Amino acid sequence: MTETIIAVDDLSITTPTGRPLVGDAAFHLGRGEVVLLVGASGSGKSTIINALSGLLDAEGDHEGWSVSGRVEVAGRRYDLAVERCNVGGLVFQNNALLDDLSAGGNTRIAADHLGAVDPRISDLIARL
Repeated sequence: MTETIIAVDDLSITTPTGRPLVGDAAFHLGRGEVVLLVGASGSGKSTIINALSGLLDAEGDHEGWSVSGRVEVAGRRYDLAVERCNVGGLVFQNNALLDDLSAGGNTRIAADHLGAVDPRISDLIARL
């Protein structure tokens, strides 16, 4: 059996208008697994990624969203109802990328805008 690296349990997301978008979702990701989120437009795929990347919170552009559930990664537990989780990452595709840059170059731009970045990120980007 594959070791669980990220566990998401009881994930629920409600839009600012009160519409339930994701209800009690649960999934576990194992080391080396490739996972696809598949669903109709507007079903919450990007919102799940935003929540796991720390990009969906109650301030700024995402004011009014309600997120609850638990995430566990590397022994660290997050209660999404009260804290922001940043265990995921988001790489834009198609028209959000610069065609004249490599994948590493596009990723480096995103890392440059994060503020304090783990120094290992630069090494990983260089190897990409």
